Amino acid sequence: MEENNPTPPYYVSILEAWLRQWEPTEDHLHPEVKIKTSEDIVMELADMVDLSIIDVAKLMQVLGLKPVYLRDGRHGWAMRRRQ
Repeated sequence: MEENNPTPPYYVSILEAWLRQWEPTEDHLHPEVKIKTSEDIVMELADMVDLSIIDVAKLMQVLGLKPVYLRDGRHGWAMRRRQ
């Protein structure tokens, strides 16, 4: 392993594959949009990989996704299923 090109954590490819099913969006008011928490994502992938909430949150931010905060107190990632 080179210092300038570290190997990504083992779970990155699994989370990236999951993200190919979902399209991040900032339009959290659209009826097709689901607010997915990092815990929701951990639970959806639990049968494939042992992720922590912080693993998901860090990687989502590294990939450029922005969390949404709603007036009712909910927060998470605004996602729409890809067609």
